[in-house]
Amino acid sequence: MLEEQNRPDKKAIKAYFDQWSIYDVIIKNDYMAHSGIYNSLREALVSRGDDPFSLVDLGCGDASQIAATLRGLPIRNYVGIDLSPVALDYARKNMAGITDNASFIESDFSEYLKSQQTKEVDVIVAGFTVHHLGASDKAKLFFAAANKLREGGRLLYSDVFRRDEESREEYIDAY
Repeated sequence: MLEEQNRPDKKAIKAYFDQWSIYDVIIKNDYMAHSGIYNSLREALVSRGDDPFSLVDLGCGDASQIAATLRGLPIRNYVGIDLSPVALDYARKNMAGITDNASFIESDFSEYLKSQQTKEVDVIVAGFTVHHLGASDKAKLFFAAANKLREGGRLLYSDVFRRDEESREEYIDAY
C-alpha cells in the first residue's frame, strides 16, 4: 500500500518536462552537477574500448548532455525513453549527427524496460530518474535492467539521495 502512495504522478512529471525551459536552466547552470556526472559517464564509455555499443537512456530528457558525452564514441545505436514528447523533440535534435541509429520512445522507463526482455543492450543510463520510484519499483527496475543487458553490460545511474539521518520531509525542504 505504501508503494502506491509513493508512485510518481506521471501526468505531473510530463507537464513539468513539457515546460522544458525550467529544467534547461538547471542543466545549463550545472545546479545538479550534470557536467561532472557526464564526464564520468564518458570515462566509463571510453574504457569499453573501440567496440561499438548500444545504449538505452532512461528518462533521456532533451539528451543534450548525453549527446555531448557520446560525440566521437563508437555508438551502434541509441534509444532515448521519456514521458515528455516535448523533451523527446529536443532529444531528436540534440542527437542529430551523433549516430544514424537513434530512436526515441514516449514511455515510462520502467514499463519500457519490463517490456524488453532480451539481452541486447550494452549500456543503460539513468540520470536523475530512479528517485521517482518507490523501493519495490526500484528493485523491479534493476531486475528488468539486468535482463536487458548483455553479458558484461552496465547500468550507469546517477541520482539524488537522502542521508540516513534525514527524514523525507527534511530532504525535500533542503532540496
